[in-house]
Parts: sequence; C-alpha cells; structure tokens
Amino acid sequence: MAKSFSHGTSNMISSFCHPGASQNKSWINSSAIGSMLLVAAFCLTACGDDSGTSAKEESSSSFFIPDSVPGSVSTSSKKMSSSSRVNSVGSSNMSVLSSSIRSSSSQKTAKSSSSGVVWTCNEEGKVLTKTNPETKLLDAYICTNGAYVLAERSSSSQKVLTFKESFKKDSVFNDQIEYGLFKDTRDNQEYKTVLIKTSYKNLSEFVVFAQNLNYGTQIKLGTTEFDDNKVEKYCYDDDPWYCENFFGGMYSWSEAVGLPKACDSVWTGTTPECPDSIATGLVSDYEWDELQIQGACPDGWHLMNRHEWMAMIGANESIGYLLSYVSYSNGFSNRNGFSALLTGVGGCSDSYGCKFQVFAEEGDFWFPKEADRDAAGYMFLRKSYFTFRNTAYKSDIMPIRCVKDYKRADD
Repeated sequence: MAKSFSHGTSNMISSFCHPGASQNKSWINSSAIGSMLLVAAFCLTACGDDSGTSAKEESSSSFFIPDSVPGSVSTSSKKMSSSSRVNSVGSSNMSVLSSSIRSSSSQKTAKSSSSGVVWTCNEEGKVLTKTNPETKLLDAYICTNGAYVLAERSSSSQKVLTFKESFKKDSVFNDQIEYGLFKDTRDNQEYKTVLIKTSYKNLSEFVVFAQNLNYGTQIKLGTTEFDDNKVEKYCYDDDPWYCENFFGGMYSWSEAVGLPKACDSVWTGTTPECPDSIATGLVSDYEWDELQIQGACPDGWHLMNRHEWMAMIGANESIGYLLSYVSYSNGFSNRNGFSALLTGVGGCSDSYGCKFQVFAEEGDFWFPKEADRDAAGYMFLRKSYFTFRNTAYKSDIMPIRCVKDYKRADD
C-alpha cells in the first residue's frame, strides 16, 4: 500500500539550498557564473527567502480547494479501511523530505500554515489534502515543480468528521418505498417495516423490519455476568449512539433466540443450565430453514430465518437490492427497501481479547439454526457478495431482523 517517491529532486535541492552550502565558495569560478545564476533562481523558488514568503506562495495564493477534494473519515474501529475515504496519495504513504533540504525560513513558513515545500511529487498540479493537527481542518497542497506546496486554505476546508458526525440518517431508507410502521409495546420504540414480495418456492411475500431490532438492556462487551430474566443487548463499540441510530442492538445467539446464556456453549436442551431447545427433533436443513422462533422479537414476530433471506435475495443475487445507501451507494442500492447496514461483529477470544471489528465492511445476522454445541448459522453480507450457509460462535454478537408471523402455503 505504500507509495514510493523519487528522490532526485530532493538531492538537487539539498546540494544547492542547504543553509551551509553558500559558505564554501572555493568551487566558484568565472566559467560557472551563468550556472550559479540559474541555481540562485532555483533556490529562491524551492527554499524561500528570509521574509518567510516563497515564490510559490505568491503563485498559489488564490488557489481554491474544490469540494470534490477527498478527505478521510476516522472511526473507532480498527478495520474501517474499506469504508474510509482516503486521498489517492494518503498521509500514511508519503515520504517526508529531510529537514536539511529546507531553509530555516521555509520551516517557519510551514509552521505558520503559509506556503512551503513539504513533500516531493511527480504529477504537476495534483492536489493532496492533509489534516492539520492543530486546527483539525484539511489543508491542501498542490504539486508544483516536483514538490507539494501548501496552498492557502479556502472556505471549503472542513473539519475531518467522525463517522457519527458524517452519518446521513436521511439516507438510510429508500425514499421511493412506502414503509409501514410498527410500535413495540415493550418499550414503545417504533420501527419501519417493508413488504417483501418474492416468487421463491412457497413464500410469495412477507413483512420484515426495515431496521435492526433495538430491544433490551445494554451491557458492555466483555461482560461475564448475565441476567436470563431479561433481554440483554450490546451496542457497537459499547456506544449507545449506534443502537439508537438504526444499527440496533447486537446479540449473542442465545439472546437472539430467547434462551439462557449458557446455551451459547452447549447443545440446547442437554444440560440443567440450558434445559430448553428451540427445535427439538429437527434433523433436516429444510426444517431449520423455515423455523419461526420469536426469540428477542416482539409478540407476533419471529427471528428472520434462512428461508426468508433466500427468498429476498437468493433469486436475483444482487446484494445492492438490500444494502442501505449509506453502506453501498450505487445505482441499485436498497431497491427493496430492506436498508441493511454493515454493522460489523463483536466477540471475545483468548488470543485477541474482546473487540468489535469489520464495521462498515461486513454485516452479519443470526439465523434460528443450531449447528454445533457452540456454533449457529448466520447470514453473511458484504458489499460485493453474500452467503447463507455459515456458522459462527454462538457467543459472537450480531444484529437481528424480525419478520411478521405468517402461515406457510403447505401448513
């Protein structure tokens, strides 16, 4: 990912512009006068004079930073690289010139945020943006004569926004879809709902939440004591903002399907700690796929199962049909109004401890399907593809969607 830069320009500047270079005059002779005049002009351009104003500053004083200049979005997640918008050069990929190639006046100039040579470059006129650590604004640099020169900051420079500050709530849903509205009487929260019409096997249509469930008492990742008498949820990054702004709660598998916490580590219905089973006697995938289990969902609704996921996107095989615009802004995004967000996943292990990861890269949703004593099925979404038949540790935390109960055609 690193981008290397040619050092030919820096070697030449270092030879002629280093503060100590002018002290040794033994090499000057009459035949070099013409060359020295050229060198002096070069030094004035690249290094600046004692006044702290270089020739480049005068030529770039009216430079305007266009609105399209890319910035970067920082997040608390360590795996946000796929969603962060970074400049084509990138501050982490630049080679800073040695201080020996800059005169003391140009160093003072750089600190005062006026024009000065900062990095070498090889694309004349190319614009680079970099966050000023003091002002938190995006400074713009323009490639001029082989070096990036700091341009005057324009009124279009903006503070680098966090993900939460830049999140566009009005882009979560498809404004061309007619949504329903459901109020969960357990806590009076309201959810948008959407009718999904399909031609998949025996399922012609169903109503589903157009946002993730956000029911329960928040606990923090790494919690070791649980209360099986109430629904307990996590919020991404342990920050309630995510729960409250359409990302919803995140649940372990046992919590999602309405079982004691102990069921995350044993086969359901096999121990005194996990005496219940969500599907006693089921043996085939077909039976699991169409299971309607209420779990953490409100009365009259059930945890979205694999059959419903397959009916929604299995036929057209377009991930863009269900991803929210804020997760995937292409021409076909969120066509069916499902408005999926790439919420990442959380979990704990002996090797890396407890953490949230792959936020804005991956969206996972639990199925009501037990695969092993400590594993269960889930839906896996990315921007470019999706898969149905996966298993994850039951103790991992993911969001869920709720579907309104219905009778199957063969019931």
